[in-house]
Amino acid sequence: MVPSMTKRRRRQRLILLARRLHLYFGLFLLPWVLLYGLTAIFFNHPAAFHSRSLTHYGADVLDGSLLADPPAAATLAGAVYDQLPEGLSAPENIRWVGRYRLRGSDDHHRFTVYVDAAGQGVSMYSTPLPPPSEHPLAAVDSLTVPFAYSKDSDVSALAAQLGASGLALSNAPTLLFDVRDGDQRWRIEYDPLDQSAEATLLSERSEIENTRNFLTRLHKLHVYPASASVRWLWSVLVDVLGAAMILWSMTGLLMWWKLKHLRRAGAVVLGSASMAMVLLALSLFASLGY
Repeated sequence: MVPSMTKRRRRQRLILLARRLHLYFGLFLLPWVLLYGLTAIFFNHPAAFHSRSLTHYGADVLDGSLLADPPAAATLAGAVYDQLPEGLSAPENIRWVGRYRLRGSDDHHRFTVYVDAAGQGVSMYSTPLPPPSEHPLAAVDSLTVPFAYSKDSDVSALAAQLGASGLALSNAPTLLFDVRDGDQRWRIEYDPLDQSAEATLLSERSEIENTRNFLTRLHKLHVYPASASVRWLWSVLVDVLGAAMILWSMTGLLMWWKLKHLRRAGAVVLGSASMAMVLLALSLFASLGY
C-alpha cells in the first residue's frame, strides 16, 4: 500500500514539475516568442509597414511577352542531356526552381517584378522614389583611400597557423558613417577592399521601416561569434528558445496525456497535424528540390 502511494506521489510531483516548467519558461521567453512571431509575419508579408506596395497579377498580363510561354522543363532538360557524356541515365525529377526577376524604374517609382517559372503568376513590388536631391558622391570620380589590406594581401602566415592552404582575403567589414548636407542626412557605406562607396538618403526610409528592418535583422541573426559579445548573448537566447520550444512540446504532451477524457480527441488532432506536416514537407520537397 505504501509503495503504491509513493509511486503515485512521484507521478504527481512529475506532473507538477512539468506544469511549472511549462508556465515559467513560457513567461520568461514570451518576449522572444512574440518577437519571432512578429518578424516571421514581416518576412511573409514584405510590404507590411513599408513604403513599397505589392500587387499580384494573373497570367493574362504576360500575353504578348517572352514570358507568356516559358520553355518546358522536360524539353530543356532533354537538350542539356544530349550535350552530356554518354552512359548517363535519362533525366528524372525534372523541375524548375526559382522565379524570373525583372527590375526597372520610372521618374517616381522603382519596380521589382517576379514571374513564376511556369508563367502562371506575376508579383510586382513598387517602391516610391525620393524627391531629387544632390548626391554627395556625384562629384567624386573615384576613391583612392589607403587601407592596410587588399584582396592581394599576403595571408600565408595566418593560413599556416590555421592549417588552411589557399586562403585569400575576399571581404572586409563595411565602414558606415553619416554626413549632413543642410537638412538632409546621408548614410555612407564604404568597402575598403574595393575602395567603393554608396550613399543612401536616410530620409527615404520612415521610422517604421527602419524599425521593421531592425526587427527582421534580429530574426535572421544566427551562429555564435568567435568572441563573447552582445551578439553572443543573443545566440545563447536563440538556443534557449529552441530548447524551450522542445520542452513546451514535451510537457504539453505529458499534460494532455494526463487528461484521460481528452486523449481520444487530442490523438485525432495530433495525428492530423502530423499527417499534414508530412504531406506538406513531401510536397515542398518535390516542388523546391530540397
